[in-house]
Amino acid sequence: MVLQSVTLDQAGEYYVVVNDAGNQPVQSTPATLAVDPTFVKNTEGPLVTDVGPTEDSTWWDYDNDGDLDVVVHVLAPFGPGAPQSFYRNDGNGVFTKVTTNAIAQSSKRGEGGVAGDVDNDGDADLFVGSNAWQASDPRCDLFHNGGNGSFTAVAEGPWRGRCSTR
Repeated sequence: MVLQSVTLDQAGEYYVVVNDAGNQPVQSTPATLAVDPTFVKNTEGPLVTDVGPTEDSTWWDYDNDGDLDVVVHVLAPFGPGAPQSFYRNDGNGVFTKVTTNAIAQSSKRGEGGVAGDVDNDGDADLFVGSNAWQASDPRCDLFHNGGNGSFTAVAEGPWRGRCSTR
């Protein structure tokens, strides 16, 4: 039997009741329905309906809630373009677009993002590389995670020079 569109809250034990030839109800032994939430096709919301030129994405749990969040890096082959697309995972396949932090407002071509706790404060920061280097606007950025949903672009450091993701 194939069940489609089953949700996590529908997991559990089920049984079937049928009538036998004498029209008497007969109950099956319980069967357990397990729902694996690992891969759920998401067909709604800004994560799938926003369109634009993109290079790649970085998935990480920036708010330490156990759900992977994502930044979709813009492809801007001719200089700065649209801001990075930042989505907070609210759980159950629901993503909310974030537009108010430094990552979401960065319009440099993003490529090769990686998350890590660079200052050991318990919050994952984000490093984003790019191959769209300009002398006035170095290609790599480090964004410090403030732990409350805010990010700040770190202005100075060795990553601000000509780094390369290729």
